[in-house]
Amino acid sequence: MIFDRDYLRITLSETLQDRWKEAEDTPPDFLCLYKEAKKKETMERITEYAERLSGQLDRFPRFKICGFRRRRWKKETERLLREIVFNDSLLGIKKVMSGPALEEFEREMKVFLHRVRAFDESLSIEDMGQALRNYIVYAIFLELNGLPQKCSSAIFGYSMLYPYTDNYIDNPSRQKEEKKRYNQLIYNKLKGLETEAVSEYEKKTQKLLEAIEEDYKRPDAVYDGLLCMLEAQSDSQKQYAAHKEMTMEEILAVSIYKGGLSVLLDRYFINRPFREEDSCFYYGFGFLLQLCDDLQDITQDKKEGSSTVFSVCKDKRETERNINRLFHYTRRLFEAYPAEREEYSGFLLRSCYFLILFSAVGSREYVSEEYLSWLEERMPVTVGFLEDMRWDISKKDVYASIFFSLI
Repeated sequence: MIFDRDYLRITLSETLQDRWKEAEDTPPDFLCLYKEAKKKETMERITEYAERLSGQLDRFPRFKICGFRRRRWKKETERLLREIVFNDSLLGIKKVMSGPALEEFEREMKVFLHRVRAFDESLSIEDMGQALRNYIVYAIFLELNGLPQKCSSAIFGYSMLYPYTDNYIDNPSRQKEEKKRYNQLIYNKLKGLETEAVSEYEKKTQKLLEAIEEDYKRPDAVYDGLLCMLEAQSDSQKQYAAHKEMTMEEILAVSIYKGGLSVLLDRYFINRPFREEDSCFYYGFGFLLQLCDDLQDITQDKKEGSSTVFSVCKDKRETERNINRLFHYTRRLFEAYPAEREEYSGFLLRSCYFLILFSAVGSREYVSEEYLSWLEERMPVTVGFLEDMRWDISKKDVYASIFFSLI
């Protein structure tokens, strides 16, 4: 039932469309204000952490013969990261996760990254990061439901699947017939039919699907969900149809279906029965994350001709109203959900508010100076500080490569 197409497209999607439309578009009065003294203290602490981390990364032993020094460096770096993540009051993780729980989280995340590197060493840092973000959503849901961390074969395959499939389908150099064949191969594999991979890329995609098969033998609802996800991915291409102007209802339908399904599948993999309120919350949470992505990507979406809730806004005022609506929608989504761990739910809600704030500031050219100031008052740091903290892209990639090389 959970992955019944009509249930998703009609019952859940229409419910979320109504919730989105009903959410107020006025500035929310429930966000915390940060005083200048508190901002200053936070920025000084972040600067200190950044300098310590940067110095530690610069001390990386670059010669492979320095095996002992590398192992010592790795332990020191892990200790520093643990101090930053676990003890920082802004993040507040220590209030909702015990030391053993955080260690378990870290251990299973390393298991996932080990598998990623073993699967495809040529994967770009960006794609590895996307796969890791997918996995972390699943890990957060385990914690939200009071379950132990576990990097299963299925969640590895699922977390890796969409960097792989998105890259292929979104690649403009791929011919239409190539993409059609690729989608057919995935469809046949999900249906349990015979498949024939003709390229290394197709073989690797099959292996990711086989990783899911290791944990879920047919028949299982997960394959219905993955087939719906394949459909949603295909539907999302309609957003790039420059010859046809989409209505807001059509844009919402595509965004809810794709974003909602991706997270509903994450929830399925924690292997706990669904309640009605679970379906609505996780589907709605996926829509929330999709909206945050769209808010960050306004410039790119406009350039590529992609129609999203934010890219089609006619002026700054409309963008601001939709950001306000996103805050209200998020609050109502969490208030309506009886989570297993209320304290962790509160932590997650607060993190979502930060995500919306930072996403909005990242697209600040689409809001007024007055609204930007309003956003800044509710952020723990200043807009200028965020700009100053941005690393040079080439240096960031070097640092990321160092981390992944030690996994």
